[in-house]
Amino acid sequence: MNLVLFATGRAPNVKGLNLEAAGVEYDVKEGVHTNDKLETTNSNIFAVGDCSGKYQFTHNSDITARYVIKNALFLGGNKRSDILLPWCTYTEPEIAHVGKYCHELDKAGVKYDSYIKFYDKLDRALCDSQDGIIKIHTKKDSDEILGATIVGGAAGDMISQITQAMYNGLGMSKVGACVHPYPTYAESFRHLADRYNGKKLTSGAKTFLRKLIDFQK
Repeated sequence: MNLVLFATGRAPNVKGLNLEAAGVEYDVKEGVHTNDKLETTNSNIFAVGDCSGKYQFTHNSDITARYVIKNALFLGGNKRSDILLPWCTYTEPEIAHVGKYCHELDKAGVKYDSYIKFYDKLDRALCDSQDGIIKIHTKKDSDEILGATIVGGAAGDMISQITQAMYNGLGMSKVGACVHPYPTYAESFRHLADRYNGKKLTSGAKTFLRKLIDFQK
């Protein structure tokens, strides 16, 4: 017998909490309403995790809980909008992402460059018989990383390296300067950084030649 499982998503279940009595607003789609500091419509009550917001991940619950502890007990100013949240779907192959997608950058009118690495050009993936792709977006003519998507083996682990780079303001040049063991999946980041550096050098050389020609005229 062949069976097909449809995963259509989850919805927060908060109906039995009598939140109306506490003055806490919610809806059946997104759950408890909170502001950027994770306060509910009752400023004495905070909400974190799957009951509030669209990201139903364990690591999202963890970081928002840490923010609430700081905000509620230590007068912190931590904001949910400051969280750089990676995610991974543990299918075969794994699918991981952090930052902005192409369609989000297009909608916002942000100019960007994309660097792509296929697993069939990665020695470790060939050894493991893994197919996949890595795509990293940077701001146009800059090494600032705006987002990344990885589909393939070890995607959930590799996305953390890009997340860490983005969180600490490290661009493609710095990512590429890091030495990676061979053969590994993470080595692909150096390959992508080489492409960025090559493009930068080519662009710089063209600019220099144009200026030289203009000067000779």
